[in-house]
Amino acid sequence: ARKHDPSLLWTTEFSIRRQKSSVVAMALVNRFKEREENCRVGVLDCFDSLLSVSVTAAKAGAITFASEDDMKTDSSSGTVVDLRNKYSGKLVKACEKIMSTKKGNERSKSSALSLLATLCKAPGGLGGRDDITSVFKHVETFLSGGTDTALHREGTSKALRLDALSLVYTMLSSNNHSPVDVRVCLHRSLLPQLCDGVDEQWYKVIAEALRALASVPPFFVISYSDDEDEGKRTKEREEVALMLYNAIEPKLSAHDVDQEIKECALNATASLLSNLHSSLPADKTSRLLTLLIGRLKNETTRIAAIKNLSIIAAASGSNAMEDSPSIDLSPILAESISTMSSFLRLQSRSLKQTTLEALDIVITNHGSKDDFKDGELFSSVVKDITPLVVDSDLHLSHLGLQCTDSILEVCPAAGAAVKDNVLEPALALSTSSLLQDLALDSLLAFLKQVVVANAVDFDELLALLRQRLGQDKLGRHAVYNLAKCIAIITGSSGQDNTKKVL
Repeated sequence: ARKHDPSLLWTTEFSIRRQKSSVVAMALVNRFKEREENCRVGVLDCFDSLLSVSVTAAKAGAITFASEDDMKTDSSSGTVVDLRNKYSGKLVKACEKIMSTKKGNERSKSSALSLLATLCKAPGGLGGRDDITSVFKHVETFLSGGTDTALHREGTSKALRLDALSLVYTMLSSNNHSPVDVRVCLHRSLLPQLCDGVDEQWYKVIAEALRALASVPPFFVISYSDDEDEGKRTKEREEVALMLYNAIEPKLSAHDVDQEIKECALNATASLLSNLHSSLPADKTSRLLTLLIGRLKNETTRIAAIKNLSIIAAASGSNAMEDSPSIDLSPILAESISTMSSFLRLQSRSLKQTTLEALDIVITNHGSKDDFKDGELFSSVVKDITPLVVDSDLHLSHLGLQCTDSILEVCPAAGAAVKDNVLEPALALSTSSLLQDLALDSLLAFLKQVVVANAVDFDELLALLRQRLGQDKLGRHAVYNLAKCIAIITGSSGQDNTKKVL
């Protein structure tokens, strides 16, 4: 009933029994201790739904969660819910009590894990370092497989392990906890169990463990302060990088595993190489890149491999570790570019789109290597891009022209191939009545780069554009676009040519 505005359930007291009233949310929390499991699970799920709806309502501005500084909370902006001070601590303790039960109550434990995952999405999350450490210890016992120190006899339950890993993934992927607290708690206790999670039998548990591991590396890059010892920091990064490598590499190299595992292993690899490549030995980095190329050539995993290769290439261009060099992709760069270029000749439109986006990123960040100065590799890429520059698919035309622009920027030697192949379809596109938005912007940027890189002489290009103006039945929209093209090449060619045109 309060789906769109749940504020009354957090703030207004209702009569629950004779001469006693309570806020609905607090009444639900107080009933987490129900002895009957069916009733307890119903209460937990009810509060989980209330919290989930409230988080959504807060994003829409219907309610406001109180900040750490209650004095500065603006109550005039709507209903203010003090989740952090009034509820978070009680929720964590109540859920921990349920999870510490030794016998049975598996459904209650699953609901408690789900509730904690929802709480992670709210401002403030689970709380501070002590709360995170406590929750991680309970998760650790779920993943430990029923050791002597485990609190849970159901530690071997696949469903509970999956729920526990989902909680960890939600916690790591949310931005509501202190990165320093999460890093410290991970390194002290939970990380070995997460790495062991990839050795489970059930594919869903393995995939969820890989998702959690993919969220780990950024915490060991951004969550250090300047006053921390550099030697200790480096040693910790190397330990974590090696643990992650030993967990991820077997799943990345395996062929007889579920498709979901393969894609999650690729995501984890991209996260590891993007953030901690400098903490890995060179041979292990080379091994992961070689496996990535293998996945790129595999029909079932090539789209996922393309996306993750672009992530690695983009991150190495602007790595979060300022004191770390960019990852060297030269061992696989030529092979990856030529392989992706061959995908442009296939029929799948989604594959072409993903490939063009990745090629642009890879070429922009790594295409200026001395090995490619002769332009031979990029010339073959340009030939594969040419058939895609048509007005029947403006988005692919935009991506193709954008990629060609990047090629000219990093390798002017490819200018001859651009002139022979892409220039003519680009000029034909300039007179299309459909040309607009991103495709038009990319065409203008391409023509400008053609002049800057001296791929085509300015006077020759100007004559070709003016020749298009003389065509019969040329619409007003096409004339307007041609005028823009002439203006962009004139403005980028120097004052002498500008005066000549004017």
